[in-house]
Amino acid sequence: MAEVDPFQQNLKRMIEQYNLSSAQLYNFDETGLLYRKLPENTLASNYDDFEKEKKLCKERLSALLCSNANGSHRLKAVIVGKSQKPCALKTYLHPLPVHYYHNAAAWFTRDMVEEWFFKCAEPEIRRFQIDVLKILPDDVCALILMDKALAHPDCHSLSSRDGRIKCLAIPRNMSLAQPMEQGIILTTKRLYRKKFLDEVLVLPDETANEDFNNRRPSALANMKHYNLKAAIYNFSDAWRDVTQATLANAWKRLLNNSDVHWEMEGIEATDFLKALTTAGETEVTEASVLAWLEEDEADPGYPMLSEEQIVKEVLQAHGDGAPQAESDEEMVERKGFQLSTIRNHCDNILGYIDSSGDPAVQDYYEQFRNFRQIIIRRQQRSASQMTVNDFFTARSAIPPPASSAETVPEDAIDCS
Repeated sequence: MAEVDPFQQNLKRMIEQYNLSSAQLYNFDETGLLYRKLPENTLASNYDDFEKEKKLCKERLSALLCSNANGSHRLKAVIVGKSQKPCALKTYLHPLPVHYYHNAAAWFTRDMVEEWFFKCAEPEIRRFQIDVLKILPDDVCALILMDKALAHPDCHSLSSRDGRIKCLAIPRNMSLAQPMEQGIILTTKRLYRKKFLDEVLVLPDETANEDFNNRRPSALANMKHYNLKAAIYNFSDAWRDVTQATLANAWKRLLNNSDVHWEMEGIEATDFLKALTTAGETEVTEASVLAWLEEDEADPGYPMLSEEQIVKEVLQAHGDGAPQAESDEEMVERKGFQLSTIRNHCDNILGYIDSSGDPAVQDYYEQFRNFRQIIIRRQQRSASQMTVNDFFTARSAIPPPASSAETVPEDAIDCS
């Protein structure tokens, strides 16, 4: 840590020179995430058919997080996946809660970081300072700290045109003092995994006395249907749930040489073990949970290669420019959903909301009611179309030729 003091002195001089407040000092860093990975010995992983899905559990993405020193501003997270248009996002029309990039290896590259800085980070910081801090546009100023990673451009090239938003490189041997490494990334990833388990675990019904082994097919189905879109939203929610205190405390070592206390309430290994045990995952141990939580801890979100090696690796993964094959994530298909089944689920949810006295539950009544109306209208259109088809079929003098193909129900929604 020999470079800590000189760097801290230089940082202090720059803060004074530009008259920066803690709200104008930022840090960003990347990390990798095995977004479908389960702990060993879960119901799904012990299921016979799970062998086919083991490759899915190794699917990874990279993420970039950036926030300021008092925790008042966290920029939209950045995600790098393997596919340009993942299957889970092909029909999704709404803006994503993250900035999404792609390459065949799901790694960050210098070009990505540079594009993110100018197209995303700079505008977000300017908007925050003008709208929230009430700083005049000409007085906007920010200093963004980054480490000297191979995937990062030179800090001198990451500067706004007016020079008011610029980057400062942290020495290579100071990663332990980098704010993002002081519990921010760790907390975000653990909060993500908590949300991930909420979606894929099969909880026993309070009225049922079901054998744990009978829930294994459901556990496997939940795993197979967990896609990149779900991961993106859960990661964005996890980033949002990191407290402002956690974001601010992470700067204590760098700015004040103080020890940083990491707030781990609810995201310790024992907390995950308890959630798994409650869901009937009795074979999972605390050691396997800890190994699961730490498995991608050393993944920096970019390969430890030179820029030329990164380009070569990506080209090889693409087949030297050939069209990219769909990833394992895209090969997981859902069967068509029956509109009548969806309608019944909506009725049950609305019935539960009606019977609940919880205001937090009641708030969702209108949303589910509106969604049910959409399903009802689709049912009506489907029924009308079936009536017309039946009319012409009945009046046809020549019966249609027999077919051995499987008939798809008229009211099925093809989600493949």
